[in-house]
Amino acid sequence: MPVIRGEDINAKTPFPGFEMQFMVDREHGSQAITVISEVLHPGGRIPTHRHKVEGALYIYAGSGVIDIEGEGRHQVEPGTGVLVPANTWHSLENDGQEDLRYVTAHPAVDVTREMKGEESPFVPVFKGADIEAREIFPGVSLLQAVEYDNGSQAVTMGKITIQPGCEIPPHTHPVDDAMIVLSGKGKLYTEEGMVPFEAGDHGWAPANSRHGLKNTGDEPLVVIYTWPAANVARFMQG
Repeated sequence: MPVIRGEDINAKTPFPGFEMQFMVDREHGSQAITVISEVLHPGGRIPTHRHKVEGALYIYAGSGVIDIEGEGRHQVEPGTGVLVPANTWHSLENDGQEDLRYVTAHPAVDVTREMKGEESPFVPVFKGADIEAREIFPGVSLLQAVEYDNGSQAVTMGKITIQPGCEIPPHTHPVDDAMIVLSGKGKLYTEEGMVPFEAGDHGWAPANSRHGLKNTGDEPLVVIYTWPAANVARFMQG
C-alpha cells in the first residue's frame, strides 16, 4: 500500500498560475483511479475543457468560481464538492486573495483534457454546509460530498474527521481507496504494518487490501478520500 509524500512529486504547470501534482496514478501502480492535488493561485484560471471520464473535486482552502457552460457560474469554497459528469465542459478561476486548493479524482488511469468549450449539461455543486456528516465509528465523522445519492455514476468523494485517540478499524473495499491528509497526524494501518500518516501525505489502498486509520496526535485528523465507484461497501476485519 503506497504512501506518497507531496514533497516527492514534481508539480506540473499546464496553465499560468496553476499547479498540479499527480499523487495517485498509473505511475504509482494504480489500476483504476487518478487523484490530483491542485493549486490555483489568485487571478489564475483553468480554461474551459472536458474529460472523457467522470470527475470529482473537493475544495479545502480558498475560494473561486466554477463556470458551467449554459448553466452559469457557481461559487466554491472550503467544504464544497463538485461532480463533473463525463464529457462536460467546465472551467475554474480563483477570484479570491489566497490560493484555491482542492483535490480532483477520476475513476480511470488514462485521463486526458480536451480544450475548447461548448454548451454542456449541468454540473452539480454541493455545499459542505448542506451535507450532513454522520458518525461511522466512535469519534469518527464522515461527510460524503459526491456519491450515488446526488447523481454520481462512477466516483465517490468525501471527508473523514477522526478525533484524537480514535480510529477507523482495519477493513477492505472492493475498489481502490485514495486518501489525502489535510491536517493532523496519525498512522495508516496497512497489510505490512503501521505507517506514519500526516498532513500532506497521500495514501493508496488497492482494492481488497486491508487498511485503517488511527489518530495519534492532539488535534483532529482530517482526510479526503476517493473511491472509483458510486456504491462502495466496507468489509470489517474480524
